[in-house]
Amino acid sequence: MNGSTIAQAQAELHARPMVGNSRLRVWEGVAIDEFPAYRVEDMTAPARDHPVITLCLSSSSFVYQARGGRIHESRASAGEATIIPAGQSTRWSGMIPAHICMRLAPDLLNEVSVGLGDGGDRSIDLANQFAVADPLLRHLAEICRLELSRESHPAQDLLMDSIGTSLAVHMLRTYALTPRMTPPSTKISRAAVRRALDYIEDHPGRALRLHELATVSGLSRFHFSRVFKEHLGQSPITYVERSRIARAKHMIREAQLPFAQIALAVGFADQSHFTRRFRWHEGRTPADFAREHARRRLPR
Repeated sequence: MNGSTIAQAQAELHARPMVGNSRLRVWEGVAIDEFPAYRVEDMTAPARDHPVITLCLSSSSFVYQARGGRIHESRASAGEATIIPAGQSTRWSGMIPAHICMRLAPDLLNEVSVGLGDGGDRSIDLANQFAVADPLLRHLAEICRLELSRESHPAQDLLMDSIGTSLAVHMLRTYALTPRMTPPSTKISRAAVRRALDYIEDHPGRALRLHELATVSGLSRFHFSRVFKEHLGQSPITYVERSRIARAKHMIREAQLPFAQIALAVGFADQSHFTRRFRWHEGRTPADFAREHARRRLPR
Protein backbone atom coordinates (compact mmCIF):
# COMPACT_ATOMS: atom_id res chain seq x y z
CA MET A 1 0.00 0.00 0.00
CA ASN A 2 1.50 3.32 -1.07
CA GLY A 3 1.52 6.34 1.20
CA SER A 4 3.31 7.70 4.24
CA THR A 5 3.40 5.75 7.47
CA ILE A 6 1.83 6.83 10.76
CA ALA A 7 5.15 8.14 12.06
CA GLN A 8 5.79 10.07 8.85
CA ALA A 9 2.27 11.50 8.80
CA GLN A 10 2.50 12.71 12.40
CA ALA A 11 5.88 14.30 11.70
CA GLU A 12 4.45 16.09 8.62
CA LEU A 13 1.46 17.40 10.57
CA HIS A 14 3.50 18.60 13.54
CA ALA A 15 3.83 22.09 11.99
CA ARG A 16 0.05 22.56 11.82
CA PRO A 17 -2.00 24.02 14.67
CA MET A 18 -2.39 21.12 17.09
CA VAL A 19 -3.91 20.51 20.51
CA GLY A 20 -1.90 17.34 21.08
CA ASN A 21 -0.86 13.99 19.65
CA SER A 22 0.39 10.56 20.69
CA ARG A 23 3.86 10.69 19.06
CA LEU A 24 5.63 10.18 22.39
CA ARG A 25 3.18 7.61 23.79
CA VAL A 26 3.78 3.86 23.75
CA TRP A 27 0.47 3.01 22.10
CA GLU A 28 0.32 -0.07 19.89
CA GLY A 29 -1.82 -0.09 16.78
CA VAL A 30 -3.43 3.35 17.05
CA ALA A 31 -2.13 6.92 16.91
CA ILE A 32 -4.08 10.05 17.85
CA ASP A 33 -3.89 13.68 16.68
CA GLU A 34 -6.18 16.45 17.93
CA PHE A 35 -6.52 19.72 15.99
CA PRO A 36 -8.31 23.02 16.66
CA ALA A 37 -10.50 24.62 14.00
CA TYR A 38 -8.60 26.30 11.13
CA ARG A 39 -9.29 27.62 7.62
CA VAL A 40 -7.68 26.17 4.48
CA GLU A 41 -7.82 26.95 0.77
CA ASP A 42 -7.32 24.00 -1.59
CA MET A 43 -5.11 21.97 0.75
CA THR A 44 -4.10 18.45 -0.24
CA ALA A 45 -3.52 15.75 2.37
CA PRO A 46 -1.34 13.07 0.76
CA ALA A 47 -2.20 9.38 0.69
CA ARG A 48 -1.27 7.32 3.75
CA ASP A 49 -0.49 3.64 4.11
CA HIS A 50 -3.10 3.46 6.90
CA PRO A 51 -6.77 4.41 7.25
CA VAL A 52 -7.56 7.67 9.04
CA ILE A 53 -10.80 8.16 10.95
CA THR A 54 -11.63 11.73 11.95
CA LEU A 55 -14.37 12.93 14.28
CA CYS A 56 -15.62 16.52 14.38
CA LEU A 57 -15.42 18.14 17.81
CA SER A 58 -17.12 21.36 16.65
CA SER A 59 -19.32 22.53 13.78
CA SER A 60 -18.50 24.43 10.59
CA SER A 61 -20.64 26.27 8.05
CA PHE A 62 -18.82 24.84 5.01
CA VAL A 63 -16.27 22.11 4.28
CA TYR A 64 -15.20 20.84 0.84
CA GLN A 65 -13.68 17.37 0.44
CA ALA A 66 -12.59 15.58 -2.73
CA ARG A 67 -11.39 12.01 -2.43
CA GLY A 68 -11.56 8.78 -4.41
CA GLY A 69 -13.31 10.43 -7.35
CA ARG A 70 -16.08 11.84 -5.12
CA ILE A 71 -16.78 15.39 -3.95
CA HIS A 72 -18.56 16.26 -0.73
CA GLU A 73 -19.59 19.85 0.07
CA SER A 74 -21.65 20.59 3.18
CA ARG A 75 -21.62 22.02 6.65
CA ALA A 76 -19.95 19.88 9.32
CA SER A 77 -21.54 19.02 12.65
CA ALA A 78 -19.94 17.96 15.91
CA GLY A 79 -19.99 14.18 16.23
CA GLU A 80 -19.73 13.44 12.49
CA ALA A 81 -17.02 11.04 11.39
CA THR A 82 -15.02 10.85 8.16
CA ILE A 83 -13.28 7.65 7.00
CA ILE A 84 -10.27 8.10 4.73
CA PRO A 85 -9.11 4.72 3.37
CA ALA A 86 -5.42 3.93 3.01
CA GLY A 87 -3.92 4.98 -0.32
CA GLN A 88 -6.29 7.90 -0.96
CA SER A 89 -5.32 11.57 -0.91
CA THR A 90 -7.87 14.26 0.00
CA ARG A 91 -8.34 17.87 -1.10
CA TRP A 92 -9.80 20.19 1.55
CA SER A 93 -11.20 23.71 1.48
CA GLY A 94 -13.25 25.78 3.91
CA MET A 95 -13.37 26.01 7.68
CA ILE A 96 -12.06 22.74 9.07
CA PRO A 97 -13.77 22.19 12.44
CA ALA A 98 -11.90 21.14 15.55
CA HIS A 99 -11.41 17.41 15.18
CA ILE A 100 -9.56 14.33 16.36
CA CYS A 101 -7.77 11.89 14.02
CA MET A 102 -7.48 8.19 14.83
CA ARG A 103 -4.82 6.45 12.73
CA LEU A 104 -5.10 2.68 12.54
CA ALA A 105 -1.90 0.68 11.97
CA PRO A 106 -2.10 -1.66 8.94
CA ASP A 107 -0.46 -4.50 10.92
CA LEU A 108 -3.17 -4.35 13.59
CA LEU A 109 -5.92 -4.23 10.98
CA ASN A 110 -4.44 -7.28 9.27
CA GLU A 111 -3.99 -9.16 12.55
CA VAL A 112 -7.60 -8.55 13.53
CA SER A 113 -8.69 -9.60 10.03
CA VAL A 114 -6.88 -12.91 10.50
CA GLY A 115 -8.52 -13.34 13.89
CA LEU A 116 -11.95 -12.83 12.34
CA GLY A 117 -11.26 -15.49 9.74
CA ASP A 118 -10.72 -13.04 6.90
CA GLY A 119 -7.44 -14.46 5.69
CA GLY A 120 -4.72 -11.83 6.01
CA ASP A 121 -1.58 -10.86 4.11
CA ARG A 122 -3.68 -9.00 1.60
CA SER A 123 -4.99 -5.49 1.06
CA ILE A 124 -7.91 -4.57 3.30
CA ASP A 125 -10.14 -2.01 1.60
CA LEU A 126 -12.35 0.23 3.72
CA ALA A 127 -15.23 2.34 2.45
CA ASN A 128 -14.61 6.00 1.65
CA GLN A 129 -17.10 7.82 3.91
CA PHE A 130 -18.10 11.46 4.40
CA ALA A 131 -20.15 12.83 7.35
CA VAL A 132 -20.91 9.48 9.02
CA ALA A 133 -23.11 9.34 12.12
CA ASP A 134 -21.54 6.46 14.02
CA PRO A 135 -22.09 6.39 17.82
CA LEU A 136 -19.36 3.81 18.43
CA LEU A 137 -16.74 5.82 16.54
CA ARG A 138 -17.80 8.87 18.52
CA HIS A 139 -17.35 7.05 21.86
CA LEU A 140 -13.96 5.62 20.85
CA ALA A 141 -12.81 9.09 19.78
CA GLU A 142 -13.96 10.55 23.10
CA ILE A 143 -11.88 7.97 25.00
CA CYS A 144 -8.86 8.69 22.81
CA ARG A 145 -9.24 12.42 23.39
CA LEU A 146 -9.54 11.96 27.15
CA GLU A 147 -6.45 9.74 27.34
CA LEU A 148 -4.49 12.15 25.18
CA SER A 149 -5.11 14.84 27.81
CA ARG A 150 -3.88 12.62 30.66
CA GLU A 151 -0.31 11.89 31.71
CA SER A 152 1.30 8.76 30.31
CA HIS A 153 0.91 5.65 32.48
CA PRO A 154 1.51 1.90 31.93
CA ALA A 155 -2.20 1.25 32.50
CA GLN A 156 -2.98 3.75 29.76
CA ASP A 157 -0.87 1.77 27.30
CA LEU A 158 -2.97 -1.34 27.98
CA LEU A 159 -6.19 0.65 27.67
CA MET A 160 -5.19 2.14 24.33
CA ASP A 161 -4.15 -1.29 23.09
CA SER A 162 -7.73 -2.43 23.64
CA ILE A 163 -9.10 0.77 22.04
CA GLY A 164 -7.01 0.13 18.94
CA THR A 165 -8.31 -3.43 18.75
CA SER A 166 -11.91 -2.26 19.22
CA LEU A 167 -11.47 0.31 16.47
CA ALA A 168 -9.99 -2.27 14.08
CA VAL A 169 -12.80 -4.75 14.76
CA HIS A 170 -15.45 -2.08 14.22
CA MET A 171 -13.89 -0.88 10.96
CA LEU A 172 -13.71 -4.42 9.57
CA ARG A 173 -17.21 -5.28 10.68
CA THR A 174 -18.87 -2.09 9.45
CA TYR A 175 -16.77 -0.54 6.69
CA ALA A 176 -14.71 -3.30 5.03
CA LEU A 177 -15.25 -3.74 1.29
CA THR A 178 -13.37 -7.04 0.97
CA PRO A 179 -15.44 -10.23 1.36
CA ARG A 180 -15.12 -12.56 4.35
CA MET A 181 -13.15 -15.75 3.87
CA THR A 182 -13.87 -19.13 5.44
CA PRO A 183 -12.48 -19.35 8.99
CA PRO A 184 -10.15 -22.21 9.95
CA SER A 185 -11.78 -25.57 10.54
CA THR A 186 -12.89 -26.80 13.95
CA LYS A 187 -10.17 -29.46 13.80
CA ILE A 188 -7.46 -26.82 13.40
CA SER A 189 -8.95 -24.72 16.21
CA ARG A 190 -9.12 -27.71 18.56
CA ALA A 191 -5.47 -28.55 17.91
CA ALA A 192 -4.47 -24.93 18.58
CA VAL A 193 -6.28 -24.92 21.93
CA ARG A 194 -4.65 -28.24 22.84
CA ARG A 195 -1.20 -26.77 22.21
CA ALA A 196 -1.99 -23.85 24.49
CA LEU A 197 -3.32 -26.15 27.25
CA ASP A 198 -0.18 -28.28 27.10
CA TYR A 199 1.95 -25.16 27.36
CA ILE A 200 -0.01 -23.94 30.40
CA GLU A 201 0.44 -27.31 32.09
CA ASP A 202 4.18 -27.36 31.32
CA HIS A 203 4.74 -23.86 32.79
CA PRO A 204 2.82 -23.82 36.11
CA GLY A 205 4.92 -21.09 37.71
CA ARG A 206 4.98 -18.68 34.75
CA ALA A 207 2.92 -15.51 34.55
CA LEU A 208 1.59 -16.35 31.09
CA ARG A 209 0.29 -13.62 28.79
CA LEU A 210 -2.34 -13.86 26.07
CA HIS A 211 0.15 -13.04 23.32
CA GLU A 212 2.47 -15.86 24.46
CA LEU A 213 -0.34 -18.43 24.48
CA ALA A 214 -1.58 -17.29 21.06
CA THR A 215 1.93 -17.67 19.64
CA VAL A 216 2.16 -21.22 20.98
CA SER A 217 -1.26 -22.05 19.53
CA GLY A 218 -0.28 -20.80 16.07
CA LEU A 219 -3.28 -18.43 15.87
CA SER A 220 -3.59 -14.66 16.11
CA ARG A 221 -4.41 -13.53 19.65
CA PHE A 222 -7.90 -12.42 18.60
CA HIS A 223 -8.79 -15.69 16.91
CA PHE A 224 -7.15 -17.67 19.72
CA SER A 225 -9.21 -15.88 22.39
CA ARG A 226 -12.38 -16.60 20.49
CA VAL A 227 -11.81 -20.31 19.80
CA PHE A 228 -10.44 -20.91 23.32
CA LYS A 229 -13.65 -19.56 24.83
CA GLU A 230 -15.75 -21.54 22.35
CA HIS A 231 -14.04 -24.78 23.42
CA LEU A 232 -13.68 -24.19 27.17
CA GLY A 233 -16.34 -21.61 28.02
CA GLN A 234 -13.86 -19.15 29.54
CA SER A 235 -11.12 -16.80 28.42
CA PRO A 236 -7.49 -18.00 28.28
CA ILE A 237 -6.42 -15.68 31.12
CA THR A 238 -9.30 -16.84 33.34
CA TYR A 239 -8.36 -20.45 32.64
CA VAL A 240 -4.71 -19.78 33.52
CA GLU A 241 -5.62 -18.14 36.81
CA ARG A 242 -8.06 -20.87 37.78
CA SER A 243 -5.36 -23.43 37.02
CA ARG A 244 -3.01 -21.55 39.34
CA ILE A 245 -5.60 -21.53 42.12
CA ALA A 246 -6.25 -25.27 41.67
CA ARG A 247 -2.53 -26.00 41.96
CA ALA A 248 -2.25 -23.74 45.00
CA LYS A 249 -5.09 -25.61 46.72
CA HIS A 250 -3.25 -28.88 46.18
CA MET A 251 -0.05 -27.42 47.66
CA ILE A 252 -1.95 -26.05 50.66
CA ARG A 253 -3.44 -29.49 51.31
CA GLU A 254 0.06 -31.01 51.25
CA ALA A 255 1.32 -28.26 53.60
CA GLN A 256 4.93 -28.45 52.39
CA LEU A 257 5.48 -24.72 51.75
CA PRO A 258 4.44 -21.44 53.41
CA PHE A 259 1.87 -19.24 51.68
CA ALA A 260 4.47 -16.82 50.31
CA GLN A 261 6.35 -19.60 48.52
CA ILE A 262 3.13 -21.18 47.25
CA ALA A 263 2.17 -17.83 45.74
CA LEU A 264 5.44 -17.62 43.81
CA ALA A 265 5.37 -21.30 42.83
CA VAL A 266 2.02 -20.94 41.05
CA GLY A 267 2.91 -17.70 39.26
CA PHE A 268 1.61 -14.85 41.43
CA ALA A 269 3.77 -11.77 42.02
CA ASP A 270 3.50 -11.93 45.81
CA GLN A 271 1.44 -13.33 48.68
CA SER A 272 -0.87 -10.29 48.79
CA HIS A 273 -1.87 -10.69 45.14
CA PHE A 274 -2.28 -14.43 45.63
CA THR A 275 -4.56 -13.90 48.64
CA ARG A 276 -6.78 -11.42 46.76
CA ARG A 277 -7.22 -13.66 43.74
CA PHE A 278 -7.72 -16.80 45.88
CA ARG A 279 -10.50 -15.07 47.78
CA TRP A 280 -12.06 -13.87 44.53
CA HIS A 281 -12.21 -17.42 43.14
CA GLU A 282 -12.89 -19.40 46.34
CA GLY A 283 -14.79 -16.94 48.51
CA ARG A 284 -12.26 -17.38 51.36
CA THR A 285 -8.60 -16.74 52.06
CA PRO A 286 -5.82 -19.32 51.65
CA ALA A 287 -5.52 -19.39 55.45
CA ASP A 288 -9.21 -20.26 55.82
CA PHE A 289 -8.83 -23.00 53.23
CA ALA A 290 -5.74 -24.34 55.04
CA ARG A 291 -7.55 -24.54 58.37
CA GLU A 292 -10.18 -26.78 56.80
CA HIS A 293 -8.17 -28.89 54.36
CA ALA A 294 -4.43 -28.88 55.14
CA ARG A 295 -3.03 -32.15 56.40
CA ARG A 296 -0.97 -30.24 58.95
CA ARG A 297 0.03 -26.71 59.81
CA LEU A 298 1.89 -24.94 56.98
CA PRO A 299 5.57 -24.10 57.65
CA ARG A 300 6.40 -20.47 58.37
